[in-house]
Amino acid sequence: MAAETLAPNFSAVHDRRMSNTSPSIEPERAQTDAECESLRLRDMERSIAEHLMGRYGPVLDVDALVATLKFPSRDALERSLERGHLQLAITTMPNRRGKFALAQNVARYLVERSTDKDFQESAEDALDLGRERPQ
Repeated sequence: MAAETLAPNFSAVHDRRMSNTSPSIEPERAQTDAECESLRLRDMERSIAEHLMGRYGPVLDVDALVATLKFPSRDALERSLERGHLQLAITTMPNRRGKFALAQNVARYLVERSTDKDFQESAEDALDLGRERPQ
């Protein structure tokens, strides 16, 4: 008789405990996933910035921007800037010709662009070698 009364109570207590802990675990996990992604993006930005600074220094000129952003020419970069297609902080310097960007800003732009859904889809398409190409 005692076993019969314990089983329903145990089950009720167990269900109540599980229902109380289950919702709190999921938001923590989602938060840690978001934090992990944020850390990954910051590490990527830091790595790109270090590479750019090692190669070009802290300030990139137009030729460095053309090479880094893979533009076909200086004119193509200038047109993209004029049209507002390149959302990158570009500046001029007093008594200097040309336009310049900070390596850190270029790194941030590249990381932000890499998280863009359209960019990811086009990158996946470019890397999908197994798919048949239309003729």
